[in-house]
Amino acid sequence: HLSMAASGASADREDDAMHESAQELAATVQFEANQLLIMCLLLVLALLLGRVLHRHHVSSLTESGLFIAVGVLFGGLMYILVENGAAGREAMQHFFFNHELFNLILLPHIIFEAGYSLPRDLFFTRIGAILTFAVVGTVIATLFTWLLIVIFSQTGLVLRLSVIEAGALAALISAIDPVSTLTLFKLLKVHPDLHNILFGESVLNDAVSIIIFRSIQRFFKATFRPVQDTLLSAVAFAEVASGSIGIGLLVAFCAAGVLRLSRLGHTSDSAIVEAGVFWIFSYGSFLVAEAVDLSGIVSALFCGIAMQRYAVPNLSAEARVAVPLLLQTIASLAETTVFVLVGLA
Repeated sequence: HLSMAASGASADREDDAMHESAQELAATVQFEANQLLIMCLLLVLALLLGRVLHRHHVSSLTESGLFIAVGVLFGGLMYILVENGAAGREAMQHFFFNHELFNLILLPHIIFEAGYSLPRDLFFTRIGAILTFAVVGTVIATLFTWLLIVIFSQTGLVLRLSVIEAGALAALISAIDPVSTLTLFKLLKVHPDLHNILFGESVLNDAVSIIIFRSIQRFFKATFRPVQDTLLSAVAFAEVASGSIGIGLLVAFCAAGVLRLSRLGHTSDSAIVEAGVFWIFSYGSFLVAEAVDLSGIVSALFCGIAMQRYAVPNLSAEARVAVPLLLQTIASLAETTVFVLVGLA
């Protein structure tokens, strides 16, 4: 009887634990659903207000600034009204500025669409200037930022960091953000040469920043060898840049081959399938590069350039209309989401 009673008590505890776990899961799903609903409503509001700006030709406030303001106002309101104290605020902040969401979901589509719509001739005729700004400019910016962080750290004005930690932080924050560059240049309608040079630099300096970051952590130690370690850093940069570009081109050629050999464009009502296949390859270029520890941004950019040249001719007439609309819609929503998230954070 004692053993049966013990078994019954154990079963009751297991049932209670399962019930509590189910309740926690349901609460988590409900909380995340509410957050997604709020985010969708904010996107609708931001997009509608952006159209109002364009319709009335308001030049004193940029569209990106408006999106950030929407996020700031709503985030401040929620911070005041939230009922769950510090824990609730921390959970909201984790959702509203989720690094995985930004890096793996939003950024790839923005960069690919930019590469897809980029004038190839203007871009490659300015490749020398682009590489100069991307490599030399980023190195100079990193060294200057590194020095300032070390000085402020030693004087106690900021959090005290070691020289290696300061260098790693400088490498991470010295690169130009391609999202803000793209959005601002589209709004101002700058000269194509200026657009291509600065956009190309803002994308390629991602690879430079990755190499500087890794080089500082790997080579800048007590046994630092200036000549040898500098050469190793240069080789590492060449590996990341060439590998990322190679993956982007390889994915683009695979997409072109699949679209050509499958002959999707020769069947009726195939535009949706073609656009879906096209999008999957576009996103895959970023994921493959990141999976092998290269630059997904550089890979997505060159994949977009190559797919526009080699994959688009294998699409049907309907798909050639649908694909640009699909890419522009996704990129526009991603850009809007990024700026709203910045305001919420």
